[in-house]
Amino acid sequence: MNNATMTGGEVRKLTGVSRSQLRYWDHHGIVNPILVAHASRTWRIYSAEQFERIVALKRLLDEGYSLKGAVRRLDRNAVAAAEMAPALAGRCL
Repeated sequence: MNNATMTGGEVRKLTGVSRSQLRYWDHHGIVNPILVAHASRTWRIYSAEQFERIVALKRLLDEGYSLKGAVRRLDRNAVAAAEMAPALAGRCL
């Protein structure tokens, strides 16, 4: 697993997703940044896994999916990958 992290600004710059989109997705639990408080500010920090989710979500939205449909597809794919992981791990041993 990659331990790299990015700030919201870096994510926005790399993906073209707006600040308001990221905050909406965060507020509705679609993405889950780490909140880091420093002085009077709170920074949203995104893991590599969350960044990949944002990129995939943006791609699906650009392809014409509704937000609800895009999230459903990402979540379904995540469940399928989790179910396959034990079988794949057994092959690597």
